[in-house]
Amino acid sequence: MTGELSPEQQEMAEAMTKEGEKKRDPYKEGIEWLSEQFDIEVLYRVKGYQGLFLPTSVPRKKGKNTGIIRMERFMNEKESYVVHKDTIEGVGGSFIMTLVADENDPERSVPGKPMPIAEAFDNLQKHTDHNMILGNWEITQKDVYKMMTAICPDHDPDAFKVHHARKIVKWYNELVQGAFNAEAQLDEEIAKREAEKQEQDGDSKQ
Repeated sequence: MTGELSPEQQEMAEAMTKEGEKKRDPYKEGIEWLSEQFDIEVLYRVKGYQGLFLPTSVPRKKGKNTGIIRMERFMNEKESYVVHKDTIEGVGGSFIMTLVADENDPERSVPGKPMPIAEAFDNLQKHTDHNMILGNWEITQKDVYKMMTAICPDHDPDAFKVHHARKIVKWYNELVQGAFNAEAQLDEEIAKREAEKQEQDGDSKQ
């Protein structure tokens, strides 16, 4: 997994994006994909810290604190850190390197199109039926490989490692929790408005 692509890989990634909506095989009708519920492009990872972050300031441009920015933990606004802008990296710019069979020699693998991180979240969502993955899955090597394959079926094992998969799982859990919380807040707001409307209707009839 990387956020720095070679010119050739960048060209493939851009071409894939221009193809438009990626083709999927939904496991049920009407699914709300995580990549469509959240703008992955505004989420960041911070070197030395776990989880996803959102910037709550812009980097300072002058003075002894040049480049300093405040980052707030996604799903926990009370957890924030002041870091240097060089320690943050956009999650949306991350890709997973893939391998595919060579058209001229099926037994030989060649680099495929880099898979956007957003698609990895969708793959986990499909694999888990939109549920969180409990614990840190300290499980057998066979199960670890199964999870890595669920994240990216065609991943390049030399580029996509177990620690990358664990990081993606952690991010995925945060997004799922965020989706659940957002849905609960929406239901609460709808119920509140309906109650207020019924109360107003009752007052108007008196």
